[in-house]
Amino acid sequence: MFQIVMESPQPEGVQMSKKRNCVVTIVFDQEKQLEMENNNLNVRLFLEQQEITWGQQFLNAVTCGPSITQDDIEVDEVTMSEGLFHFATIGWKVLFATIPPAHWAKGWPCFFIALAYIGIVTMIVGEVATILGCAIGLKASVTAITLVALGTSLPDTFASKAAA
Repeated sequence: MFQIVMESPQPEGVQMSKKRNCVVTIVFDQEKQLEMENNNLNVRLFLEQQEITWGQQFLNAVTCGPSITQDDIEVDEVTMSEGLFHFATIGWKVLFATIPPAHWAKGWPCFFIALAYIGIVTMIVGEVATILGCAIGLKASVTAITLVALGTSLPDTFASKAAA
């Protein structure tokens, strides 16, 4: 909130004695105060989202609409592609909303149930890969290598695209 301005009474490089003196002027900085208030608001909103309830998880999973924060800070309209993607994946969203909130019991129920879901989804992906390889006529090893390569490379591709 305050900016400290240090002024030297003598020019740089010139030393008149062994003691160095300086004058400190404290100036009120309105811009820094506004930045700090914005940061405090962002931290408060982040902490509120960390204490999400199980019901709020389901509400977030099925909600597709403009998002407005409590203090009317941001309004994000939903695009057509976001809406279509939301409705295409709503089943997965509702399924994963059944995982307990992370702040319950120090996160242990969330960890074990999420781990079980990862195992189940991995099993489903493996079966789909087997069926896909069989339908195309590829060997199981070629199908596995191809799908593993896609599965590990695509997230990096999307992250690079977002960063660019």
